[in-house]
Amino acid sequence: MKYKNFNQYSEQYSKDANTFINKVAIATNENINFPYFNYIKNQYELKENLNKIPVIVADDYSFKSNALYESEFTYNLNKAPNFNMVIEDFSGAKFIPSYTRDIKTIKKLKFPIIAYNKLGEGVEYKTLGKLKASEGLYEKFREKVIPKTKFNILSFKGKPISIVESINKFPLDVDMNRFVHMKEATKISEELYEKYNLDFYNVELLESVKGGLYLNNVNRKLDLNPHQALTVYEAAYSDFYDSKLPNWVKNKMITESISKYYKTKLYDSMLIKSRHTLDYSKYN
Repeated sequence: MKYKNFNQYSEQYSKDANTFINKVAIATNENINFPYFNYIKNQYELKENLNKIPVIVADDYSFKSNALYESEFTYNLNKAPNFNMVIEDFSGAKFIPSYTRDIKTIKKLKFPIIAYNKLGEGVEYKTLGKLKASEGLYEKFREKVIPKTKFNILSFKGKPISIVESINKFPLDVDMNRFVHMKEATKISEELYEKYNLDFYNVELLESVKGGLYLNNVNRKLDLNPHQALTVYEAAYSDFYDSKLPNWVKNKMITESISKYYKTKLYDSMLIKSRHTLDYSKYN
């Protein structure tokens, strides 16, 4: 780490938890159950914090400030791309569902499909006959992936930092070391980062019932559960201060504010069996 002054040097050896808490700000309207962020809800709080600590801007944050774009300490200035743009940019990639713009070649697609009009609005058609019988005007046709499960890959600058698996809309945190699709998920996250220069972003992947992972969405929405919030805080802290958050501080955060979440999810994981799920019991 390159220290700017002696105070910064000495802080790294501090035994006072307040030295490490509220050192990352997040501008959001979401109510995240994690008290260690410095929350910014309006422009006045933004001005007070902008030049002191790193600021993460969530998609839902409504206030726009030129000061955000003047600061080198702000994460998430680049907007996430429209999903139709992603499909165009990565046409032919293994993780993009097959699509066509020419209805004459529609037979090469496997139904069901999603037909999109010029506004980007999609309508599902389960058979070719139903599509032909419709009166809609469409510009693009894409195969619909029937998911066995869904993974939300929360990434930071091309690297997955948290994964949530949704089975029957039941969200469970994934053990990153046991995730069998990590290599593929990392590759997709890296390609999206290289193309769009995103900081904190979600890569939503569908695992098809027929096999394979397919991209379903890319966004910067930060409706974080407590486990994810700690992960985001760690990533921003390490990147900005060029120093890891001490383990004793992390343990304090877990004990004070996250252990209740882990206990609840432990019971949830007993109901929904998955080979990927985090072992919540080790945090209790």
